Amino acid sequence: MTLIRACLGIAVIELIGIAVFTLLTSDMQRWTSAAKFGLSFCLGLVTLTLSLFIGSWCGLKPVWWFGVCEAILLGVLAFLFRKEQVREFFCSSPEKTVARRAPWMRIVEVGALIFIAVTIALVSGVSLLEPLVEWDVIAIWAFKAKVLFHESVAATPYFQDVTKAFSHLDYPLLWPITMTWIWACVGDTDLESLKLLSPALLLALAATFYGILRRCVSSFSALLFTALLFGVPMVLSQTARLMTDVPLGLFVLSGFGCFYLWIRDNHSDDLKLAGLFATGMLFIKNEGIGFFVIFLVAAITLLAVQRKARRIPSVALWVFVVPMTLTALWFVFRANIPKVHEDYASRLSPKFFFEEISRFPEVLKGTFHYCGNTYDWLGFWALFLLVIVFCLPLLIKPPQSWLSLIVCLSFAMYGYIFVVSPWPVKDLLETAANRLLLHLTPLCAFLMAELSRAAGLLPRESEPNPENK
Repeated sequence: MTLIRACLGIAVIELIGIAVFTLLTSDMQRWTSAAKFGLSFCLGLVTLTLSLFIGSWCGLKPVWWFGVCEAILLGVLAFLFRKEQVREFFCSSPEKTVARRAPWMRIVEVGALIFIAVTIALVSGVSLLEPLVEWDVIAIWAFKAKVLFHESVAATPYFQDVTKAFSHLDYPLLWPITMTWIWACVGDTDLESLKLLSPALLLALAATFYGILRRCVSSFSALLFTALLFGVPMVLSQTARLMTDVPLGLFVLSGFGCFYLWIRDNHSDDLKLAGLFATGMLFIKNEGIGFFVIFLVAAITLLAVQRKARRIPSVALWVFVVPMTLTALWFVFRANIPKVHEDYASRLSPKFFFEEISRFPEVLKGTFHYCGNTYDWLGFWALFLLVIVFCLPLLIKPPQSWLSLIVCLSFAMYGYIFVVSPWPVKDLLETAANRLLLHLTPLCAFLMAELSRAAGLLPRESEPNPENK
């Protein structure tokens, strides 16, 4: 019964996301079913956790009917104002010209699909059977979730208790509130019930990555790169362990992926979605603030280069106003939490960077060392570097140049932080390098696919079958 209730809790997250997706999206024909369900799960996480945080701020403890009522309310609004989109969400997919494929392509496509499905099933099974042992999960995320399950943020003394500093008092609350929501549905703080978040994350990552990439490449190529992503041990192991790095990677992929699609296709739906996923970045981890700044830099640079004044209001609204408004309450609350760990904000001044610039060679060497760790990454980063070198001229050609800029700024951000950090470089790399790389892995796989497509490296399907024209 516990697992059934937990499943219902995850279903409510998806239903809320579906309602938000239909309210935001005007043209469902542009998205595959996989994309719609994957992106909806991400939207559901953002919407539900933010509303639960606001409710907790007002003194309400999490209860199962809160999310159910929210799902019903949003569903009614979607049905009243987006009836056609609701129908198309479940009944339509993008219209694609059916092409004749070589038999080997069909075999490979089926093989990739089976590989992805079996991988998700096996990792989900392991996650459900193994106990939760990660320190961060138990002592930070689940600990916060247990506090918020019993007390509202308005009433609890937890966030001012420096003896609980080991649980990172000022870390964003999206993931702990997600766990609290599952417990609210279950009725108890049962760690076993949280394990169902692992298969939900795996399915959401697979569906989102495939769905966004499918907007750019054929289903054959999209499946190949999805299989590539799900062949990376680090992606699978960290998802099974319920660390927050995979959810952040999912929001980074969704936010920047939709932003890239907006740059390429100039459809307002993509910009709206990107703005909400940027909200998720801000509310999931402190590193999300850095990604949000990169989002702003990329948007401002785009406007400066294109010189299209008519784009400024919509970009300002969805890239800055919406994410900052939705998370404003969290940052107001966070400002009053005592800072008892490293205050990185005070060390971001260029003065500190130039004072510690001698650390950079060690940071660079260590990064290549961890990227080359075949136990965690197999050959993923070697393949990424190979594609970058082969497609070097494309890195400065739009629209791929914008995606390249975002990835470069992201790596530069982490390099900068490693240089100014008060920790010894070796210790910092050992504890954080692999997990920080995980934030960028889905987006880098997406960049690889787009560069390969633009360079003509992907297999081409045969001419359309005349019978299917």
